[in-house]
Amino acid sequence: LISGLAHVEASGVLFYIASSNHDAAQTGPPDEGAGPDSGLPIVGDLVPSAIINLGLAGTQLSGLNASSSPYHGMAIYQAPSDPRPIVIIQESLIGDGNVSGVVYAAGGHLLIAGVGRLSLSAVVGTMRCVNLLNLRISPAHLLPPATDVYLVE
Repeated sequence: LISGLAHVEASGVLFYIASSNHDAAQTGPPDEGAGPDSGLPIVGDLVPSAIINLGLAGTQLSGLNASSSPYHGMAIYQAPSDPRPIVIIQESLIGDGNVSGVVYAAGGHLLIAGVGRLSLSAVVGTMRCVNLLNLRISPAHLLPPATDVYLVE
């Protein structure tokens, strides 16, 4: 308890979001065998796959700590064929919370809304940030630079 308020601490966890039973963690590393994108639907037409609200004082979530895993460092993994949005809300109204690690949703959307600092890296189809009061995204570990660039129309 922090100042009489409950908080959540989840260290070394991975939220693995799959749209069907064949999208399982045991089938291979991220994007292995992923096919071409068939076009993303409009974000407003989709129900979020996950909503993470860091509204409780001291809430901490850090990515998977397993160096031998292809998911090492990921906090949230969503199958590349899944276009649903992921929503992260950082309120900081009654105390700071933090998500650290990588959000991976190559075919999905990420919406971050709030105040304060998040230690996130993101590999997503699209990303929107709603800066309520000084929202800062400062990843603890930067992603390596891209080696391939594709022009998509």
